[in-house]
Amino acid sequence: AIAIAQDNIEKNGLLASVRILEGDLFGPVAGEKFHLIVSNPPYIPKAELTTLQPEVKDFEPLSALDGGEDGLDYYRQIIPLAPDFLVPGGWLMFEHGAGQSGDIIDLFEKTGRFEEIISVNDYAGLDRLVKGRLKKDPRPYAAGEV
Repeated sequence: AIAIAQDNIEKNGLLASVRILEGDLFGPVAGEKFHLIVSNPPYIPKAELTTLQPEVKDFEPLSALDGGEDGLDYYRQIIPLAPDFLVPGGWLMFEHGAGQSGDIIDLFEKTGRFEEIISVNDYAGLDRLVKGRLKKDPRPYAAGEV
């Protein structure tokens, strides 16, 4: 994937403005802050992997599909870490699988650090994206604090 991305960057004359980083989740960008983080993590529940269409299961690496028992393993990792990598008011957005938006919204809400958490439908009318904005004061509120 990195070789293909590098080739595309060169073909499109973007060497000066695009950098490719390889690593686990936020590891390669430690200490950096972003206005927008977009992720399409693996979200297929483990039990559904064998039921996928052949054009998916036979050609995509398992690591790009397997989201753990309920498909939410990566969301549970990324959402709590993301505030450390977002500027106040920055957005975190995810693509997700069918029926997962409610659980992902709950994960955002549990941090106490996001607002404007909403599900967005794709062109077919299916809920396919959840996004949330890091609060301007991203500290979680203590119980009873306004």
